[in-house]
Amino acid sequence: LWVTAQYESARHKAEDALRLSQQLGEDHAVLSISSRYVLASVHHARGELPEALGLFRELAGLFSGDAARRRLGWPGYPSVFTRTMIISVQSLLGGFAEAERVFQEALRYADALEHAFSRTMLLEQYGMCLLVQGEAERAHGLLCEALGTCERDEVNTMLTPITSHLGLSLLALGRLSEAERVIERAATDHTELAGHYALGYLAIAQ
Repeated sequence: LWVTAQYESARHKAEDALRLSQQLGEDHAVLSISSRYVLASVHHARGELPEALGLFRELAGLFSGDAARRRLGWPGYPSVFTRTMIISVQSLLGGFAEAERVFQEALRYADALEHAFSRTMLLEQYGMCLLVQGEAERAHGLLCEALGTCERDEVNTMLTPITSHLGLSLLALGRLSEAERVIERAATDHTELAGHYALGYLAIAQ
């Protein structure tokens, strides 16, 4: 429901799951964590940024040290995902100091875990954070690295947001013909796998 932008329904289902986890008790903490992550993601998508930030910070605190290696059955590691979303929120709020600190922390986890999807998601969102700050050159380097990982490890779901941001970085650098080629690729390669947020980034780039 979140992926298809049905936010109100997503919120209701996540709240139902959270209530169920509370009834089931501590043995079902994974359900509680996942439900809160979805709620935070819905807040983020709806522009309810303080609420999203509070939840993402709380969840990130659960995945530090040895707990950073817990996967919980997610497609990527919560230790990286939750911190990536803090970066995304702070890109919108202007909390760049926290975004930088959290990025360095998440990058250490991503390097240790050697998980392509987690790493590409992190680099993609931090690249956008750098673009917001006007650091197009640094963003371009990180996004090229993320794209290389996607291509090598076939992380096709991340191709649309990464190439969209990469196109924006090239536009900011004045490399217009390269930007056009990259954005055209973003509009054709694997867009059927892209969530609503990735298509939104593509629309901005176009």
